[in-house]
Amino acid sequence: MHILTATAGADNSAAGTGFLIAGAVVLYFVPLIIALARRVRYRLAVTVVNVLLGWTGLGWIVALVMAVWPKPRPAPARVFRPPQGV
Repeated sequence: MHILTATAGADNSAAGTGFLIAGAVVLYFVPLIIALARRVRYRLAVTVVNVLLGWTGLGWIVALVMAVWPKPRPAPARVFRPPQGV
């Protein structure tokens, strides 16, 4: 009877470990997910920094900052008006 409960507990801890790993992977790619959702212009740069340098912690923060950096506003359109009275 004791062996059965130990086996059931091992199955639960394996499932918990799987959820922990899946959560860590999602957390690791949060900057990339944000960049894709916001459609930032430099998604490739965010991807490269996140994948190659995210494990350092500093690289992850840099990728996150790049992902949430404000988008530049488009310049106002200029309308050409010919001189009047010519």
